[in-house]
Amino acid sequence: MTYFKMDTISADPNFSPAYKSCGIITSTSIKAINAVRNFATKFVNGIGSNGFELSIYKELRKEAIDNIQEEMKKEQIDAISSFRIEYIENPTHIIANCYGTALKKR
Repeated sequence: MTYFKMDTISADPNFSPAYKSCGIITSTSIKAINAVRNFATKFVNGIGSNGFELSIYKELRKEAIDNIQEEMKKEQIDAISSFRIEYIENPTHIIANCYGTALKKR
């Protein structure tokens, strides 16, 4: 389990009168996985050691959130509501797509 302690990103809709919606913010991060790692992950997970593949997801999630926070600074966005991360996995890479409603203080 991962806990992100921050008050600038939220999965809640914006009900705060202190913020106004100003658009949608997105970030995409990609990590390549080679055939050997893919095989080893399936093998190790098959015998009950689920944590083997979690490290690549943690790295990917951290990179995607770091990217979105950089974009927030660049675009002067104060917060994000309805934040989501979705993963797409195929044999060669894993993609993390982050998105949410960009908010600025009124």
